Amino acid sequence: MTGMIEGYLGRESVVLGGEMTLHISTDAPRFRLRFYRLGETLDLVGESREFRGEEHPVPGHPDGFPGRASPADDWEWPPLTLPVPEAWTQGIHLVEFVETGGPDTTGEPPLLDLAHLEGHAREFFVVRPASPAAVPASSTRSPPTPGTPTTGPTGPASTGPSASTTTPSTGPAAPANPEVTRSASTAPAA
Repeated sequence: MTGMIEGYLGRESVVLGGEMTLHISTDAPRFRLRFYRLGETLDLVGESREFRGEEHPVPGHPDGFPGRASPADDWEWPPLTLPVPEAWTQGIHLVEFVETGGPDTTGEPPLLDLAHLEGHAREFFVVRPASPAAVPASSTRSPPTPGTPTTGPTGPASTGPSASTTTPSTGPAAPANPEVTRSASTAPAA
């Protein structure tokens, strides 16, 4: 893909069951968002519907550096507000900005993996519980005893992202707003 898509979050820390605000600029006619959780593996946890793309100007740097903008300033691009599903797990997440609908966007772009976390068209953010009391005791682990083997909550690390199929959010943990769908691997069991 040779198009341009950039974005930033209104806040880099969001609450389960709350909202997140993104600001996106693209020369593609449409775009969507892929959401991943970063742990021992990179797991696809959801994907948005498509949104209409718009290109927005990057403001000048406050110190006058030509061709550079300040990453600390709000660039005043229009907001896109989405729910943070209560079914997500707290921790470090990544949103990938995916161009769709343009001549350079044929085919489905591959899912990200641990070897390709850095780069353009993505932003990291933290999902935290709605209240500190909501943090499960299992998430506050003591350091392992020296010489004791350790594994993550799902066993040894795998080599790639989880299944990429998505289904609309359903069940008691589903967001009230269906803007973000959940991957099949995170859908509640029937």
